[in-house]
Amino acid sequence: MSSKKSGCGCWSFLGITTILVIGGWYIYQQGWLGKKLTPLEGAKVIPKEAIVTSFISVESKNWSQLSQLGLPETEKIIEENIENIKREFSNSTTVNYQQDVQPWLGGIMLAILPQQLSIKSEESVLIVVGIKNKIKALKFIAKLQKESEEDWQERKYKGITITKISNQNNETINSALLGNKLVLSNDKLTLEKAIDTYKGESSLASKPYAKEILSQQLTIQNPIAHLYFTDFNYLIEQIAQEEISATALKELQQLESVVMGVGIQKEGIHLQSITNFKTEGNNSDFPTTDSKILSKLPNRTIAAVNGKNINQIWSATVKQIEEDEDIRRTLDLGRLSFRHGTGLDLDEDIFSWMDGEFTVGLITTDRAIIPGMTIGLGSTIILETNNPNKAKETLTQIEKSLKSYVGINSRQKKIDNKQTITEWIVPQSGLSLSHGWIDKNYLVFTIGNSVFESINNSPDHSFARSDKFKSIAQKLPSHNFGYFYLDMNQTMSIINQFPTDSTDISPEAMTILNSLQGIGATATMPDESTSQLDVLVLFK
Repeated sequence: MSSKKSGCGCWSFLGITTILVIGGWYIYQQGWLGKKLTPLEGAKVIPKEAIVTSFISVESKNWSQLSQLGLPETEKIIEENIENIKREFSNSTTVNYQQDVQPWLGGIMLAILPQQLSIKSEESVLIVVGIKNKIKALKFIAKLQKESEEDWQERKYKGITITKISNQNNETINSALLGNKLVLSNDKLTLEKAIDTYKGESSLASKPYAKEILSQQLTIQNPIAHLYFTDFNYLIEQIAQEEISATALKELQQLESVVMGVGIQKEGIHLQSITNFKTEGNNSDFPTTDSKILSKLPNRTIAAVNGKNINQIWSATVKQIEEDEDIRRTLDLGRLSFRHGTGLDLDEDIFSWMDGEFTVGLITTDRAIIPGMTIGLGSTIILETNNPNKAKETLTQIEKSLKSYVGINSRQKKIDNKQTITEWIVPQSGLSLSHGWIDKNYLVFTIGNSVFESINNSPDHSFARSDKFKSIAQKLPSHNFGYFYLDMNQTMSIINQFPTDSTDISPEAMTILNSLQGIGATATMPDESTSQLDVLVLFK
């Protein structure tokens, strides 16, 4: 008998376990417990006419990277702002994010829709909140309703309960629970549109290109937010109502989609955008460069930008300009004035020989230009050319014109390495511009004392091999159109020398700026119809 009872108990236990497993699976499949939100999933309740959408991650491991930056002052500012948001959220509730919200929050999506008749001054905003645990979410909502002092009113729309919450300032928010999503809006009509979408009307996710855009993979680490431009036609229509040239409008009309993202790395913040064009070859006029010219800049460079083939870029720009009659007329007038003043053709004598790499740099000097400052600044432009003879002829003609019309003084000067350079000095101003040649094919222009001498430093002490530049360049795509770099440490050393009341920068912003080490950026073209921009902000 005991063995039979034991057998029945075993089968009963197995049966109950099987029912629980099947039941749990069914509950999960039906979404009763909820699930994390994805951009594509959120788009299923967003009306198809959404202009811009964004997705905000709530993954704690991504946001926790902020603490790895080691910025106590910056963290303090962020914490203060979070506390302000909490106070604005509700002064009459004791909401604890970690205990009340985080357990069920599965992602946030925001969408901006065209202006509705019920909102006259602004576009309507739709917020989609993912629910990964519906039981805890409902418990939180019940707690919020019980403790808050706001006025809660309910009504039905197509079988869905809409809750309108109003505060003492007559500010309202409309909300509804749509499956595993809590949807909120500042506009009742927009919320109703979201319900219509949930009930089967066309959504953002149903658009032909939506899946591709919302699934676009960026290469940033620990992403915390993505921004999607989902209706360029609407944006272009709005822009077209403003004063904008036909050429610029035509360029905008070539855009198909733009996706932007922000990620937090151990060293700093990485911003990336990917732009898809309707036609191929939009960036073919901007050739990639190996950036060898950056080795010509001295280690004391605090800002630099480089690229390649100014002549090609100029030709492409002129081609676009000529399609706009007003701008073309201005360009023709400029060409005529330049020829009259210098005797040179702007296209043939100036831009034609600029067929190599180029860079523009800002360099610190020992001698301060502004009294009272301990750091001086100088600048340089370095142009690589395969036609140095043409460049020299152009410089000779420009010097003649400057002597005739401006009255500059020109003199030859030998610098430390016995190289001879030319100085153009503007009378009564003390301003001088030096130019000369290095490595036969590199023409150098400098402004500032002893700047030219620093250009001839050995490659081992160049800007390109400096730790400050490499720390950023190594984290950016190497196959690019050129770099932008800004040494924030040196830049802020200069800015901090100015009186506090002479700048419009707030104390909070100054705190964050002083915590930065450098900013770098590159533009690349992964394929013929896609361009990519990367910006890296490194902290100390």
